Amino acid sequence: MGIFGKFRKKSEPKPTIYITMGKWAGEPVEWQVLCARNGRAMVLTKMVIAAMPFNKETFNGNKWETSDLRWWLNNPFRNAVFSEDETIKIQGELFCLSIEEAEKFLPSEEQRICCPTKFARTKDLAGDEGCPFWWLRSPGDNENEAAVIDSEGSVLDGWGVKSPLIGVRPAMWIDWDGEDYIL
Repeated sequence: MGIFGKFRKKSEPKPTIYITMGKWAGEPVEWQVLCARNGRAMVLTKMVIAAMPFNKETFNGNKWETSDLRWWLNNPFRNAVFSEDETIKIQGELFCLSIEEAEKFLPSEEQRICCPTKFARTKDLAGDEGCPFWWLRSPGDNENEAAVIDSEGSVLDGWGVKSPLIGVRPAMWIDWDGEDYIL
């Protein structure tokens, strides 16, 4: 068990760890460490970084594997954000959290609420001002919907995949040389 397990009582909340990696729209990108173990960590952007549809056309449906959002995260976004040295630290593809991951790593609604970056604030975003909705990769109630987190931190089982008003909070696995950090 890492240092956090040694000094934290089970009833105390786990401290939040942030790292900075990459630059988007002229701003450093902060990532929240969701878990870390065995030399790797899952991180999620602290803020909504952009707004875009899950898929530009409904006929593409709500499958993460073929979504426009997945392609964008792993091509234009990834290439624009990370230096060559940072890219080497990334394990696999960038992704959006699933419903299960959001509920496990951000167990309270309050923990799922986030703000948009300066860049994202220039976009039309669904939700309360300062607390936008953001995409999850899980399918929604029907083939034209994907799951989202709303302004109050609740999981919604479906939002139209063509909506350009939903925020994006990328997640990824990276090499980690810090302490274990698990739930």
